[in-house]
Amino acid sequence: MFGSSGSRTSTGSKVTLNVYDLGPHNNYTHEFGIGTYHSGVQVGGREYTFAGGSGVFFHDPKDVPGEATFRESVELGTYTGTSMALDKILDTLKPQFSEDSYNLVSKNCNHFSDAFVFAMLNVRIPGYVNRLANLGNMVSCLFPPSLLGQAPVGQSGGDSGSNGGSSGYQVSTPMSRRMGGAGAAPAGSSSSNQVFSRAGFTLGQGTSGGAASSSSSGGDNSNDQREKMRAAALSRLAK
Repeated sequence: MFGSSGSRTSTGSKVTLNVYDLGPHNNYTHEFGIGTYHSGVQVGGREYTFAGGSGVFFHDPKDVPGEATFRESVELGTYTGTSMALDKILDTLKPQFSEDSYNLVSKNCNHFSDAFVFAMLNVRIPGYVNRLANLGNMVSCLFPPSLLGQAPVGQSGGDSGSNGGSSGYQVSTPMSRRMGGAGAAPAGSSSSNQVFSRAGFTLGQGTSGGAASSSSSGGDNSNDQREKMRAAALSRLAK
């Protein structure tokens, strides 16, 4: 069960929390004890984590499959149990952290890390790792369901001991889903309605062709209004 990566000691295996950034904004918010983070628990030669569509799985330490950048490792203690006992802990946690139970604010990878570490060592992970999710859980009713169900990382094949699946750092609601699965988006329209995107680190409501498009005359009127506003602003600055 335990690898030969140097994490095995004479009395047990070191338990390490590997923490990853999920965006460059953490460079500014980390010092205030908040940010968006992914985490995995390294014990032996494996790093265990949790994601929607994958459930509990493991990968090579510090080689997370997804859009995440390694920040730091935090040593939390030493696990002195057997590999069989460790498997039993994981078997106990897997039903709670099933592949379809992921929630961004109430049951994410950091919740799994905390539960796994607590079961092994009776200690908690550092508070900053999941503080933003805990705050968001207080107002979770304000988030669209499609945003809450997506994980920043996901299983990308390989041996994991759980069902396959993947998850990207992007959330979008297809037109067919917003229309209750009635059918595909109308021809010539966009159906992304994106609410969160990893590539641009944006949070907001995208557009769907039918709702956002208008006649060419309407577009011209909007352009005229913007030009008038810009000219008025320049005029005020010139005074």
